[in-house]
Amino acid sequence: MNYQLDLFGEAQAITSPVEILKNHAGNPDQKLIVSWGVGTNSTAMLILCKKLGIRPDYILFADTGGESYETYEYLEYFQDWLVKNDMPKPHVVRAQYGNTSEKRKTYASAKKTFKALLFCDSVEVLTYAIWWVGVTGATPKTLEESCLITQTLPSMAYNKKACSRQWKIEPQDRFAKEQGLFTDGQKVRKFIGYHAGEWSRAVNKKSKQLMLEDEHYIYEYPLVKYGINQLACNLLIQSEGLRLPPKSSCFFCPNRTPSEIMALPEEMRERGNLIERTNEMGIHFQPGTSIKGLGRNVRWQSLGELTPLETTLLEQKYRQCSCVDFDE
Repeated sequence: MNYQLDLFGEAQAITSPVEILKNHAGNPDQKLIVSWGVGTNSTAMLILCKKLGIRPDYILFADTGGESYETYEYLEYFQDWLVKNDMPKPHVVRAQYGNTSEKRKTYASAKKTFKALLFCDSVEVLTYAIWWVGVTGATPKTLEESCLITQTLPSMAYNKKACSRQWKIEPQDRFAKEQGLFTDGQKVRKFIGYHAGEWSRAVNKKSKQLMLEDEHYIYEYPLVKYGINQLACNLLIQSEGLRLPPKSSCFFCPNRTPSEIMALPEEMRERGNLIERTNEMGIHFQPGTSIKGLGRNVRWQSLGELTPLETTLLEQKYRQCSCVDFDE
């Protein structure tokens, strides 16, 4: 239970979720990790740390291998600011995918796929078959490769958070463990960059409880604590003479809006189309399902067929990426 003193010096329980988040803090002597997604909010959070005289022990960027070119460029760009302000250099962490497992069901996928390909003399399809034989025997090093090998869409297409858990959270946890930060049951402070206007993202969707700590971490939300909303994040970054970061998400994220998809380089749109086509030929695909492709109920390849009204509705529905830093 959190408490604060009233005008008479009496302890009063804090019940407001926002106030609880504002008053929740770990021990300054504990190790501090900042989870940096190279987006606007987490970048503003690092600048706020500098202004408050807080120097993280580690800055972690979890690389799924599928970020936009602009994100990787900004990763390098912002490091100059970090060095100039005596902040630690970011550690880029990545998922470690295991060897081929039963879960991937490669043999079953091959049997179904080649049953459809055996009597096809299309050069395009045969080229795909040759490529597919090679890739299914590989170990994925990126989320994009994982989608192609398992012949599925990113879990976000099904409103699940498995990609966040495997490609963002677990690599950071592994790094912290390798550094010995959890030795003897010690907990680590972890800064999460939710801005003041999205404090509800700190609520676990299953338990309906605020995500304040777990067995390894004490979670803190500096932007919420100091009332910094999206506009203030932008101003905070620009006050340092820096340009704003691009949107931080995989280029093939199902939460991208139609305008964001069409603004992607043609090469990235084609890679997204390949993920969709591979999924459609896979053992997990169910004809008639409501999940059509990377746009959930619409395929990237069909965006040009949408009416202006349908396009506007999709813009509103997916106007903000909902990738999270927790397993909800």
